Amino acid sequence: MDKIEQDIIAAVEEIKGYALAYGLDMFETIFEIVDYDQINAFASYGGFPTRYPHWRFGMEYDELSKSYSYGLAKIYEMVINNDPCYAYLMRSNMLTDQKLVIAHVIGVSLSAATVGCGSILCAVSICSPGRRESSATVGRGVPCS
Repeated sequence: MDKIEQDIIAAVEEIKGYALAYGLDMFETIFEIVDYDQINAFASYGGFPTRYPHWRFGMEYDELSKSYSYGLAKIYEMVINNDPCYAYLMRSNMLTDQKLVIAHVIGVSLSAATVGCGSILCAVSICSPGRRESSATVGRGVPCS
């Protein structure tokens, strides 16, 4: 286990500790650290690591890869919000970015667990220079009432 993974594990435990100290309920969250190529591949498949083959996914992958290579956009995280919650973190993010993303992922998991939403939903946070964060949400969602 390298230093990045140790720092991320420590940050996850610290942030979960704050949420639990307030008595908040959350889904179990599984964090995976991936490189930009893997996260672009997952995002091009609509957030799901495996899916039926289609030419459109190749186009999406190419667009995401070029945007990242040219410095036009960066995916900070991908969350598949179900029970357990899966979160993909980009290895190249700075530790401060990782902590913000981890807090966001745990917050999403908290709200889904608190509301009792049983949906499968994927959120991808993409940031482009000069623009605010945009979030693309894809997947099958069950309305929470």
